[in-house]
Amino acid sequence: MKLLGIGIGSGGTRILDQVYSKLGEDRFYGTLALDTSSRTADELTSLGENFILLGESGEGVGGQWKSAMKLMQEDDSKEKIMTFLSEKRVERAPVIMVFAALGGGTGAGATPVLVKYLREYFSDKSVVPPIIVLGILPSMYPIEPIKFSYNSIISISNLLDYADSILLIDNDLFVPSSSKEGVGGGLIEVDEKISSFLKAMFEETSSLGTGIGGELSAQSLKSILKMKEATLCVPCYAKVRSETVGNVLDLLAELALEEGKMAQCDPETAFRAVFVLRIPEENFSVKGFLDVKRFFLRKINGIDIASGLRRLEEGADESDVAVILVEPEIPKITKLVDIAKVYYDLHEELLASVEGTNQSELEQFLQRIGQHSEEVARKRQKARELKQALDLESP
Repeated sequence: MKLLGIGIGSGGTRILDQVYSKLGEDRFYGTLALDTSSRTADELTSLGENFILLGESGEGVGGQWKSAMKLMQEDDSKEKIMTFLSEKRVERAPVIMVFAALGGGTGAGATPVLVKYLREYFSDKSVVPPIIVLGILPSMYPIEPIKFSYNSIISISNLLDYADSILLIDNDLFVPSSSKEGVGGGLIEVDEKISSFLKAMFEETSSLGTGIGGELSAQSLKSILKMKEATLCVPCYAKVRSETVGNVLDLLAELALEEGKMAQCDPETAFRAVFVLRIPEENFSVKGFLDVKRFFLRKINGIDIASGLRRLEEGADESDVAVILVEPEIPKITKLVDIAKVYYDLHEELLASVEGTNQSELEQFLQRIGQHSEEVARKRQKARELKQALDLESP
């Protein structure tokens, strides 16, 4: 499945630039980069052909999400984006993926508006590709400003009505342990992890036969990821030497959930899952593939599992698996909500005057997150009841 990749803000465009460099042009249907800072275009090493500057100053928005939102809402910005979508005929793209750092001003404020424009573009189209936001959650203070935590929860709230899914990646998991590496070491690690995950998850797969699975299409992926509103998901990835895992493929899946999560979560609370295995031909067996499906059936809260398989050439040194956990409990979301409340209380006068966000507006954002959590909890309980009715509970 080829991706239409759209990067927003300096963080999102940087990640897309690196992913594009690692995966290659053949894995993309097309790319677009947008930012409020003109400097971003000069920093791109692989992209640059399609760059849209939001606004005229080119000076960025200084972490102010609402300023970025207003620039994205300008007629000129919308016209440029809609022209790109039309000329590129993005309805032919298998998957649309938007890359954004949700804590930054442009990433937080402009991303929901962009996804809304995508919905408008597809309003008269018969088939709509999955619209997925790959969102980076900020590191906790003092590594990144507290304002970024506040921005990120507002961005998630605004995305719920428009995206199909938000894949959350926590920067805190990629902070280098060695001071010598600095922040740059964490950026390299997260770029590599994202690239490896995307390469595996959107690999071309093939069917193993009716009822067995093996082929993951864009629309089957969408059916697993989407609810009435966007789902909050956690991507996972694991890679081992093929000789280590052999044909015991569920060990690879277990490793992905234990050590490969890109945001801390409880896999057993997820009520859906997607996985794609990539293994050498000699390690493949239908039983091994079905063992992986059974592993996820035991592990998660529900029964909805989509799967894909890519058989690599014989002798391939490495095997890997990419996983998406749909709506697991993510402690950091709760933490970010709490931080947003306290941050606003401490800076209410400044935020109301400079940003233009009043207490009532913030409460609406937080209420939206709360309503989403309540709906997910209800669905999680229904999934558990169905699993019990089918006598599929873990022993």
